[in-house]
Amino acid sequence: MSKIILKRMVQLIPVLFIVVSIVFAITRLMPGNPAMIILGPQAPREAVEKMTLEMGLDKSIPEQFGKYLLGVLRGDFGKSYRYNRPVLTILLEKLPNTIYLAGASILIALLVGIPVGIVSACRQYSIFDYASMLAALVGVSMPPFWLGLMLVLVFSVRLGWLPSIGMGSFGNGIGDVLSHLVMPAFCLSTGSMANFARVTRASMLDVIHQDYIKAVRAKGIGERTVIFKHALKNALPPVVTVIGMRFSFLMGGAILVESIFSWPGMGRLIVEAIGNKDYAVIQGSVLLMAFIYVLINLIVDIAYTYLNPKITYETERGAR
Repeated sequence: MSKIILKRMVQLIPVLFIVVSIVFAITRLMPGNPAMIILGPQAPREAVEKMTLEMGLDKSIPEQFGKYLLGVLRGDFGKSYRYNRPVLTILLEKLPNTIYLAGASILIALLVGIPVGIVSACRQYSIFDYASMLAALVGVSMPPFWLGLMLVLVFSVRLGWLPSIGMGSFGNGIGDVLSHLVMPAFCLSTGSMANFARVTRASMLDVIHQDYIKAVRAKGIGERTVIFKHALKNALPPVVTVIGMRFSFLMGGAILVESIFSWPGMGRLIVEAIGNKDYAVIQGSVLLMAFIYVLINLIVDIAYTYLNPKITYETERGAR
């Protein structure tokens, strides 16, 4: 398995290089002069030219890319001229807030989606099965930004139960933090909740119809033991894969949700950086998101080999 992990880690290098190249090219194709945007339309020409030189925008595109790439290899993501601070410092301040939001939404999705999927599989074609799968279809189809606006309208504007902006402070008590977290976390979790329910149901149906499950039942073992000890363990690998994919998706999908609820995370930072044409912050944010994405996929691969050891053997045999 160590060979497979090493191979996956080596494969990360070209992926990250491609991401850096694409993001760098896109930022340079954006219209407008960042120096003029930072200084304002009334800034004198000399000041704009000086800022352009300081940002290195007077150099050719290959020179700019080479300088940025060397900086990334040294852990230097550049300096934000909007915030006048190193990009990496800004990212490390915002990243925990996004992880906190994405982690809470994944937890909600797991606590609801997996039990619903298990019950739906055990009660196939029942009213609960049809109702839960219909709700899952609605959850997958519902745009998070629309749901976020509806939650704000109902629970903040109409009822006044929950705050609509910010993330609260632990200094004001855990209740303040949780009240700010409820709506954005639920809004972000609906798609994952529906996916977990559908994948768990499909995987459980595939397992509980296997011959070995029938043999276990024939021994007179209780149905609960059959489901949770024998069936669920073998149905988990596809679910683990989806969990990793959804967490990666939530890290990027939090952009809209963080904007709606003014959550001080990576998503809101990216939106503000695009509006300000802050090249360094845009490039650093996307690169960090891409690194997290491939890192989560690597962790999922490792978890998959532990849950299903045959994967390691079959992969090595296929490679030969």
